[in-house]
Amino acid sequence: MRVRWLSRLINDLPLGVKAFGGSAVLLISLLSTGALVVFALGTVADRVDKVATSAIVKQTMEERLIDTVSEAHLNLFRYTAWAGNGVNETRLSQLRAEIVQNSESAKFQAEHLSMRADLTPSEHAELEKFVDSWAKYVANASATVEVGAIDPAMGTMLLGGNDDDFQRAASHLWKLTSAARRQTRAMVDDLHVRVASSGRIVQMGGIATVLVSLGIIFFFARSIVLPIRAVTRAMRDISFGNLNFRPDVNIKARKDEIGQMVAATADFCEGMRQAKEVIVQNEADLRRQNLRFDAALANMSQGLCMFDGAKNLIVSNPRYAEMYELDPASIKPGMHLRDILLRRIETGCVVGRDAEKYITERIAAVEVREPYVKIHHLNDGRSIAISHRPLAGGGWLATHDDITNIRRIEAQIAHMALHDGLTDLPNRTLFGQELEAAFMAQAEDRRVAVLCLDLDKF
Repeated sequence: MRVRWLSRLINDLPLGVKAFGGSAVLLISLLSTGALVVFALGTVADRVDKVATSAIVKQTMEERLIDTVSEAHLNLFRYTAWAGNGVNETRLSQLRAEIVQNSESAKFQAEHLSMRADLTPSEHAELEKFVDSWAKYVANASATVEVGAIDPAMGTMLLGGNDDDFQRAASHLWKLTSAARRQTRAMVDDLHVRVASSGRIVQMGGIATVLVSLGIIFFFARSIVLPIRAVTRAMRDISFGNLNFRPDVNIKARKDEIGQMVAATADFCEGMRQAKEVIVQNEADLRRQNLRFDAALANMSQGLCMFDGAKNLIVSNPRYAEMYELDPASIKPGMHLRDILLRRIETGCVVGRDAEKYITERIAAVEVREPYVKIHHLNDGRSIAISHRPLAGGGWLATHDDITNIRRIEAQIAHMALHDGLTDLPNRTLFGQELEAAFMAQAEDRRVAVLCLDLDKF
């Protein structure tokens, strides 16, 4: 019992006191060993402090920035989904405020990160690229929110472009975090080497001392070197993404510098584990939102396609391929507009007989960069209403609606308005129109004759 109490008391003493006590006991022979130990510990503490206050802090700031931009992007998807599902304006306003707050928070965090003196030139360059990409994303996301408040379906369509902007901005952040992890790993490797070297120096000094000093050397090796090695290995594992650091309870309870360092490392691992759980949850939410977005596209009654400024397909739904009798698997993102039109020609779904003229007219129409709605009559008798809306960046969004039945009903209604329902003969309205046209022709030096027959019992 007394031995345990004495051991705990010595463990709680500051390292300087331990070194001084060992020097006093070992006299001149142990004075050198004690000095080497203090020097080794000072070097290790300096490296640990550098890792904890520089590399790890920078890495944490960058990962928090990733969390913030991910949350902003997730809220944008949530807003368009809520707007499309008729969520009340109060909740939508709150979500808009959260989107703005997240966007500003990301900007502030990026500015704060840029002021760090330990950023390398390449990290500064990546951070500047992120700031530019994020500004573009925020502008386009604001446009999506405004459009989504008026036309939720259109807001949902714009999410594809927003997601591309987000991926570009996030890629720069991922490069930053990769650089920070490499820096942390290098510093931890250096710390590991120095600790190992310090341990060897302590061991060599112990061998040079008298046999009486062996017990004290063993105590120092067990009380200082081994815990530091455990912390070093844990920090090395952290640099590789392993956050399962569980320190010994007795070491963590120590009140000296080692105990404080172990406790700080354990707290950092716990914080990183919680942050990782949040990131995993956010990624799962984002995947669910993407699945809902895909389901919405697949169940639209209209055909939809979106192209970029180079006339390459970004996204389309199965209804678009079905409408033109195409195989949905053959219409893939990245296909040029001309290639898609050629496939439509192969199926016979073209307007007129001159296929090349048809392709030229379609390409010229999208280059005008003006919205329009046109009705195309296909060779198979169907009528397709095409709505064309230009997008920022040179692309456009087009919806294709089969209005064949609507046009047929309109023609039938117009015919019924001018013909008798029983005999299908022209009625008085059509007779009046034709008679009025004849009288107008009479005014142009033409003669008109009207013959009236009275049919009995008709």
